[in-house]
Amino acid sequence: MVSAFGGFWQVLKQGMNMTAACLEKEIETRSYDDKLLVALADGAHQENAALVAGCSLRTVQRRMADPVFRGRLDESRRVIREEVLGRLASAAGEAVDVLHRILENSEDPTIQIKAATSLLNSLVKIHGLLPKTTVQVTETREVKTMMEQ
Repeated sequence: MVSAFGGFWQVLKQGMNMTAACLEKEIETRSYDDKLLVALADGAHQENAALVAGCSLRTVQRRMADPVFRGRLDESRRVIREEVLGRLASAAGEAVDVLHRILENSEDPTIQIKAATSLLNSLVKIHGLLPKTTVQVTETREVKTMMEQ
C-alpha cells in the first residue's frame, strides 16, 4: 500500500519528469533560497546568510551568481526600501511638528538651537533631493511673493 504522501511524490515526479534525487534537491534548494533571500535582503553578509539558511558559503555564492535569484533578491530589497521610505515619510510630518513645538515652547536656548538646526538641516537635505526645476519654481514663487508684500 502506498501512502497518500508517497503517492503525491510519485505523481509530482512523473509530472515534473524528475528522479527522486532531483526532486529532493529542488525542494531543498527552494527552502534555503527563501531563507537566503530573507537573510540577504535584511543585510546579512553571505557567511551569516549561509548559517541562517543552513547551507554552505559556496552555495550562497552560486545562488548570487544566478540571475534569477539575484533578480528576486534585488526585488526584495526594493520592496523593503520602499516600505521603509513610506514609513519615514509618514512620520516626517510628526517629527517636524515636534521640533517646531520644541523651538517655540522651550525656555532653554540650547534646546531651541538644536531644534532649529535639526529643522534647517532637514530642509537643506530635502531641498537637495528635489528635482532642480521644482526647486527653481519654488524659489521663483517665494521671490514673487516677497516682492508683492
